[in-house]
Formats: sequence, C-alpha cells, structure tokens
Amino acid sequence: MTTITWGSHFLRSSFCALLLVTLGVGTLAAQHRLDPAGMGRGQASVAGTSGIGAIASNPGALDYRPSNVGSGMAREWTVSIFNIGGTLGSTFLSGSELGEIFSGGLSDQASRVRLGEQLQSGRLFSNGANNLFTVSWALPRTGTLGLHYGQRLFSSINLPDAVAAVLVRNELFEPHLDFFNEGVGGIWTSELGLSFGTTFGPRSPRRATGRLLPSPTEAEWFPEIGVGGTAKLLMGVTSQMLDDQSALTIERTTKNNALAYHFRGGYIVRSAEPDGFNIGNEISSFQLGLPAGMTGIGVGVDLGIHGVLYRDDNSRDKVLFGLAVQDIGSLNWSTNARERRAVGIDTIIAFNGNLSTDVLEGFSGDTVSISDYSTTLPTVVRAGLAVNLGGDNHMQIALEGELPVTDAPGSVDAGRVSLGGEYHLERFAFRTGLRFGGINTFGVGLGVGWRIADWLVLDVGSSEINSFFGGDRVDLAFRLTGGFGEDLR
Repeated sequence: MTTITWGSHFLRSSFCALLLVTLGVGTLAAQHRLDPAGMGRGQASVAGTSGIGAIASNPGALDYRPSNVGSGMAREWTVSIFNIGGTLGSTFLSGSELGEIFSGGLSDQASRVRLGEQLQSGRLFSNGANNLFTVSWALPRTGTLGLHYGQRLFSSINLPDAVAAVLVRNELFEPHLDFFNEGVGGIWTSELGLSFGTTFGPRSPRRATGRLLPSPTEAEWFPEIGVGGTAKLLMGVTSQMLDDQSALTIERTTKNNALAYHFRGGYIVRSAEPDGFNIGNEISSFQLGLPAGMTGIGVGVDLGIHGVLYRDDNSRDKVLFGLAVQDIGSLNWSTNARERRAVGIDTIIAFNGNLSTDVLEGFSGDTVSISDYSTTLPTVVRAGLAVNLGGDNHMQIALEGELPVTDAPGSVDAGRVSLGGEYHLERFAFRTGLRFGGINTFGVGLGVGWRIADWLVLDVGSSEINSFFGGDRVDLAFRLTGGFGEDLR
C-alpha cells in the first residue's frame, strides 16, 4: 500500500476532500465521537458516559441514570443542537501553506522542499462530525430512545517520510525502497441514526415508577446491566481514496553506465461526487449540517454493553464497565464514480541530480468511469472500567482501551489506551487524562463541564491539548445540552 505523489494533477485530485474541512475551520468542523466529556478524560469514556453522550461512545449506557452532580443530566428528554468538535492537523491552519500546495505543486526545487515539509504525517489530517441535532427520550418502562442526524468527514494526506525524501527532495540514496500507505484521501457522509438502550438486573431503574428503586440494605454485584444499539442510514456526499492494493518499489541500478532508478508497481485512486459539485459552494452545507447531494448509500451499526459491576449498601455505583463496537457497515458509491489509475509501472529512469516535473507527470495515470465501488466503515472495539471514589461519587477514574478492526478510511493504524479522571464540584466537572497510541502516539486530555442551570449543561474537552500548544494539531469538542420533563434522579 503506497502513497504516491506523481505530479500536481494527482495532488489536486487527492486534496479536494481535505479542502472541505479546511474551509470549515470556522465551525471547528468536528470529530466523529463528539464526546467532550470523554475527550477531556483523554478519550477514556466508554465505561463512564451516559445519557446523550452515550449515543456517540456507548449506546449500551443510554438508559443509565447519572446523578445530577457536576454536569450530569438525568432528565426525561435531553436535546443537543450543533454538537461540534474537531481534530485538525496544523497545515490546515495556515492559509499560505495550503496555497502553496494547491498553487503549483512540483514546479521547482524550492516548492518541492516546502511541499515535503507540509506533507508530514498528521499535519494534513482531519476526522470528525457536526451533529445537527441529537435527542434522547427516557421511556417510562422499557428503556431510552435516541435520534441523531449530522455530517461526518474524514480526510488525510499522510505521506511517509521516505516519499517526501525521494519524490520531493530528490534524496535517492537507498538501494531499495518500499512505500506503504499511511492514509490518503477523504470521505464526506450524512448520517441519520436511531438508538435504543435498556437496562436489566435485580435493581435496574424506572421499571415501575420511572424512578430508582429503594436503596439496598447490602452491597450488590452486577445490580444493573445495560444493552443498546444504533442503526444508521449513511448517505455519501463525496469520496476520494487510494486503493489498498497500491504499491511502489524503487531500486537503485545503472543505465548506460550511469546511476538510475527502477520504478515498479502501480496505484488506483477512486472518487465520486454529485453532479455540479463545487467544493467552495458546499462548505456552508457542512457548517449547517445539511446534505450537499448524494453519491452513495450505506448502513452502519453501533452496539454496546454498559453495567454497574458493584453497588454499595448506600446505593452508590462504585465500579462501572463498558464494551462498545462502533461503525459496523459499508457504503456503496455509484454517482460519477471514477478511477485514476497507473498500473504496471516498470520504468528505469536515469538520475542526473534532479527528478523533473515532466518525469513525475509521467506517473499521473489515466481517469476512467466505473459503475460503482464500496468502502467499509472504520470499525473499532472499545472496552473500559470506571471507579467512583468518595461517598458522594464526586470523583471518577476511568481506564479504556480501543482497537481498530478494519483498515478503512478514517481507521486508526494502532490501538489506544486511555487513563482519565473527573472531579465534580457543585455545578462543575473538571476532567483530565492521558492517551497512549491511536492516531497520535500521545495526548493529554483536558476538559470542563458546567451545569449552567438544572436543565442546561455545557461540556468542552480536548484529548490532545498538548498538540494544540505545540502547534501540531487542534483537537476540541463542544456540546450544549438541554434537559426537559421529569427529573429521574
């Protein structure tokens, strides 16, 4: 699997989806989890979230009733509008750098050097969403329903250092080089999801009266287990992805008694977009959470389990656990589906100290129309434990692990472990955590929740606050939640 940048035509084609996110920076155009409470704990969320936040991180926790301390919300109805956030590489934040990428590509040696610096892993990366609305409804006896609609965006141009060194800076010193894909392309989809979660067990809440059962007289193990799922209808807006089977090998050799390089392999880039699609004109559609046309359709499923492992004799939940599988499914792209392909490359090129633009353009390939193609969703599995400390459950420590299941657009390339904490003080919740692995090797979480009123909660969080201060990435989520109807404490 290879990231191949053979000329400005291919670069401009691959960057189309990236520009969508870049121009949407004004809305902090978003992250797929949309869970500021979990992000503030360094993404340690699957065992500790509940209510409206559980739709994004663990639908099995949707029916669990939190206390109303800190920024907790335990109401019959909860509603969130424009739940947004963002994970954005630093190159997106510089208009001059993006202008250089799109303006000339590989026109001269100086521009190639700058391009090599800008196309480093993680600097042109974005993964997220903008939920137009999210609603949950606690039914009197059976469980909790959830409904959400929003936009999802993933984009990445992550070139290995070796590609920038060889094809941009002309540093062809190694006798043999293999290039592997670290993520090239972008996908924009609309998503409508319906969730349902319910709880089981000897002391599960609200089965008869809508409120918690009387406090037990002794401690209990597994007093409550919640299960839930989300079914999602996916509508594809646009897609541009490098095929997984693309590969390139470069070997040093000689030609006419002079230094030369033998290029072998090939690549395929697949794309789809609506009729008359114009990137600049469609940015407002993403900002408003509205559809911008449809080129593909698919379905997805999230599944989750959430439970109270141990509840003490004062009816306080001491240990929680959770397991979730997110994004099982696929999309089929059929409208204006195309392939740009350069296959069967087997060329020896003499090296005279410079790889000219004409040489690189020779690898730009041909574009052909195809009937359709499919992309799988970035499926992940997460599991976690959370421990409530103190008599009033005002402090929680959570541990969570995550593993990617599919090598799909938007998938992380490594597992993750997160350790986070949350402390409640009257109307506030303060959060922090550490994350190891995942998209970036290390992240420091920081967040705060504010219960502005009994019916209104504000949550803000970042799982990579260290990257923000280092100028590498921006990682932020924001949610304003209103609660209405019966208080379920």
